[in-house]
Amino acid sequence: PKNKRLLNKPEFDYVFSKAKRVFFPEFLILFREQNSGDARIGLAVSKKSIQKAVDRNRCKRLVRDSFRMTDLAKVDMIFLSRKGLAKLSNSELNKKLTLAWLKLRDLQKRH
Repeated sequence: PKNKRLLNKPEFDYVFSKAKRVFFPEFLILFREQNSGDARIGLAVSKKSIQKAVDRNRCKRLVRDSFRMTDLAKVDMIFLSRKGLAKLSNSELNKKLTLAWLKLRDLQKRH
């Protein structure tokens, strides 16, 4: 739903301004804690990193689905694609996203 997404430039700028990172070779997740209750995600999957629209849409669909199945609280995040993301199979991408959500939770608990 729309209340679980970052939709406009001020929301993205808020995360970019003081973001913490979860890094993988194929993608980067920038996140920042916020005060409202639900986790929200913004996707930045560029044509430069993934040329074919079919692959971009597949990756975005898998990220949204994985995010929806994960229970994160009080965090705004931006998923940034990098070269090599389209080469991952669905199962490989899901495994990496699961690891990313676990890393994100650990980083949240530390701060």
